[in-house]
Amino acid sequence: MAQWLLVPVWVVCWQLVFTGVFEASRLRRRAWLGQYLKPESPWSHWLRGGILMFVLAQAGSALLALVLVVRLRQLVWSEGLALLMGLVVFLGLLVVLRRWLAGHVLADYVNPVCRRLLVYPVSLVLTLALVLISYWRPQPWYVGLSWNEAVAQGAANVHGDSLLAALQRSAQALEITQLWGMQNVSESLVAGSLLIALGWSLLLIMQAAFAWSFVRLLTGTHTLGDARRRGRAGKVNLGDSP
Repeated sequence: MAQWLLVPVWVVCWQLVFTGVFEASRLRRRAWLGQYLKPESPWSHWLRGGILMFVLAQAGSALLALVLVVRLRQLVWSEGLALLMGLVVFLGLLVVLRRWLAGHVLADYVNPVCRRLLVYPVSLVLTLALVLISYWRPQPWYVGLSWNEAVAQGAANVHGDSLLAALQRSAQALEITQLWGMQNVSESLVAGSLLIALGWSLLLIMQAAFAWSFVRLLTGTHTLGDARRRGRAGKVNLGDSP
């Protein structure tokens, strides 16, 4: 069932992530145009963002959603708690920021600005939590094994030739490479330092990509909810008008 659900779940996550990414891109572009260009300039119209911005945002969102979906298949309970913590932190800071910015930012831009400001701090907190969980939870022991042996041993529990299985094996290969590099520290100072640096770099990149994609999913979901609330408010106002 997971194999059949891979593509639909990926597409849903893809478009949710895209909603947040595209909103941030448009907000950044509008701020840039408002700072440097006059509204009557034709460049203000040409550079406001169109098909190119849309395509780039869709491509980046597709990769982030793929990372998110594959990584969620490998989630352990402690990492699930970290994601729940990230959700709580995101919603709590959103309420605090909204109240603080309400008296300084135009009403139509309060929520987009809040979401834009929360992406980096929440992603950083979630990345640190995931790194600490990965560091402290029990891990397989790959000391004395070659890299090929470690990857073959770690990926032995993933069966099948489906796309999902291939993606899971690739994700596990990256995680095993990180563990193998940190555990098999050479007696040579230079080689040992390189292995440790490789392991920590892969750990940070993997967890940061997962945290970033999850936070982008949160921002996209909140953006869609915000748009629905605005639409309902607009219908109510239209119905109340004479």
